Amino acid sequence: MDKHLKLCGVAHLKVLLLLLRRAGEAVELADLAAALNLSAGDTQDALNYWIGAGVLCALPDEDSVRLTVPSTNAEPAPAFPVASQTPAPRPSGSPPKLRLTSAEIAKLARSSAEFQALLTETEAALGKTLTSSDLATLASLYDWAGIPADVLLTVIEYCRQIGKTNLRYIEKVAMAWQERGIDTLEKAEHYIRESLEADKRQQLCKAAFGIYDRALTSKECEYIRTWFCDYGFDLPVIKLAYERSIENTGKLSFPYINKVLSNWRSQNIRTPEQVAKESSAFARQKAEQQKPKSSYDIDELEAYLAGSTPK
Repeated sequence: MDKHLKLCGVAHLKVLLLLLRRAGEAVELADLAAALNLSAGDTQDALNYWIGAGVLCALPDEDSVRLTVPSTNAEPAPAFPVASQTPAPRPSGSPPKLRLTSAEIAKLARSSAEFQALLTETEAALGKTLTSSDLATLASLYDWAGIPADVLLTVIEYCRQIGKTNLRYIEKVAMAWQERGIDTLEKAEHYIRESLEADKRQQLCKAAFGIYDRALTSKECEYIRTWFCDYGFDLPVIKLAYERSIENTGKLSFPYINKVLSNWRSQNIRTPEQVAKESSAFARQKAEQQKPKSSYDIDELEAYLAGSTPK
C-alpha cells in the first residue's frame, strides 16, 4: 500500500475499501458504482488497477465478479473486465493516442523510478492528488509520446505560472513543445523565458491601448514582437505612436502604429523627447501647408503703392 498510495486516486481507494469490506461476496459493477457514487467507467478503472497490480484476484461469476486477496506467492492476475463496455468513438480525423490502463501505469511506476518521481513532483507542483485520468495523461506523455520527465516537469511549472493547472491543458502544451522540437531542459527553459517575456510585452500594450475585453490576435502579437524586438522601442514611445493613431485616424490601428514606428526608426527617433521634437516640426510643417497663399507678390505690391500718387 505504501507503494500504491502514490499512484492511485480517491476512487481507487474507495473501491478497494468497499471490496475488502465485502470480501468473498459476489459484487456487480453497477451496485459497486452506486454504493460509492462513482461512474461505471471510474469503478471499472479502479477494479482493473487493483487486479492488474496483483492486490486483488478476479473470479468470473456470470455478470458479477468475485474478488479475493491473493496469497503472497500468487502472480499478479491480468485485468478482468467486470462488464463489457463499448469504447467511446474517436472523433473523425483525430490522431490515435495510446492511453495506458491503470494496470499498465502501475507496472510502469514499478519499473521506472523516473516516472515515480515525475508523479510525485507533479502532485507537489500542482498541490493536489492526481486522478486516474491525470495519471493516464502523464503516462501517455512520458511513455507513448516519449517526452523526458524533466521537460514534462518544466511544462507543468510553466503552466502553473500562467495559472493553467488542468492536465488537459498541460498535455496540449507538452505536445506543442514536442512539435517545436523542444526536447531538452535547456530548450524548454529558453522557450519559457521567451514566452513569459512575450506575454509581458503583450499585457503592457493591452493596458496602454485600453484593450480589456478581448484577446490579441496572432497578427497583433506579431506587431508587438516587432516593435519591441526588431525595432527596439520601449513602451513610452509605442504609446506615443498609439496616441498619434487615435489623433489621425480616430481609432486604434496596429498597422498605423507600425507605420509611425517604422518611420521613427528610419529617422533614428528613439526617445519621447525626440518624438516631441519631431512632433513640433511636424505641426509647424502642417501649419505652413494649411496657410492660404496670396495670388500676388507682397514686395511688388509695396513698391507699386510707394510710387503711386493718391488722387
